[in-house]
Amino acid sequence: MHIQSLSNPRLRARQRIQASVPPSRWSHNGQQVARLRQQLRQHRLTRHPAITRLASEPWSHDRCVRTHLEFRHVAVQPFTDALVMAQYLTRNLEPTLPPGAKMYARALLTLNTLDEFGFWPGVCEQGYYLGDPIRAHYPLFESVLESLGVDRLQRDRYAPSGAACAAREALESSYRTLPLVLAFLGVLEEVVQLYSPSLRALARGQGVQTHDGYYHVHGRNDDPDSMAFDTDHQDDLWCCLQQSLGLVAYEDVSTIVGHYCDCLAAFWDEQIR
Repeated sequence: MHIQSLSNPRLRARQRIQASVPPSRWSHNGQQVARLRQQLRQHRLTRHPAITRLASEPWSHDRCVRTHLEFRHVAVQPFTDALVMAQYLTRNLEPTLPPGAKMYARALLTLNTLDEFGFWPGVCEQGYYLGDPIRAHYPLFESVLESLGVDRLQRDRYAPSGAACAAREALESSYRTLPLVLAFLGVLEEVVQLYSPSLRALARGQGVQTHDGYYHVHGRNDDPDSMAFDTDHQDDLWCCLQQSLGLVAYEDVSTIVGHYCDCLAAFWDEQIR
């Protein structure tokens, strides 16, 4: 196999995903995914006052710590659980799509998991992958908490707010249904892109170094203060959703995703109350 044929795995995976779905169904699902994305863009979650207040208002150290512990519970801890569940649930594609179609989605989702698990684009001196699990995003967030002076006991004893628990429970309720978990992950990627710059500024105001670590790898791809791939990740999730959307009625997905957005907006209400 020529090495050139292995280049641009993201594009190749997206192309094979599209080719695995009948054209009329791909077009129909694409229209529904576009409607879902528009629903997300119009939700108050995407223009919540917390986006500006996190970065512009003076926050005490204790309040900053609390918000980080809350965000840890809502997004950081369960994110890779949801991502791995999405990879597993692609098994449900096989009864209606060609054999092997689940692997195209798994390959595309793997580009997200590689970033989440601490791998880095490139090849080491042994001709193998670059990476270190200490650079996985969850451990990087734990390092932020360490910089904020939050010890292990404080983390273990922290009782999340009711709003934080409701948002996490909504996410975890999606783990049985592929289109739902993909859509929920797409929503979370939107949150990461919109809120990371503000959370970064909040942490920086408490003396946390943000030129490297968790906040350096989160945000939009065009964010000059980060080396993030979250825009690509979100587009990957929508592509996988377009492949799988027929497994659940669009109306059900729209309603349940709307509820999840409501839960996340209530979570941010709690943070600035």
